[in-house]
Amino acid sequence: MAFITQVLLPIFDNRGRRFAAETYGPFHQRMVERFEGWTQKQRAVGAWQNPAGMLYIDKHLVYEIGHKTRNLGYWRAEKERLKREFEVYRV
Repeated sequence: MAFITQVLLPIFDNRGRRFAAETYGPFHQRMVERFEGWTQKQRAVGAWQNPAGMLYIDKHLVYEIGHKTRNLGYWRAEKERLKREFEVYRV
């Protein structure tokens, strides 16, 4: 594989509710169909602050997908699809 793309998917929404395991299924299926697989490497923890000063701690699953060619259009579209699939409550 010439390229590896990392994708971070949230474990919890912004209200602290865990996403159901089935939520990840469509992503898994797309990666298998297009790239013949995916690897979940680890979990990541990060923080962000909203404009009002509220600090949020995020936990994510880290996926790596190997592929032979770079296709930024595909990954941009996948990002938008994932936003819809993991629509989180905006605070």
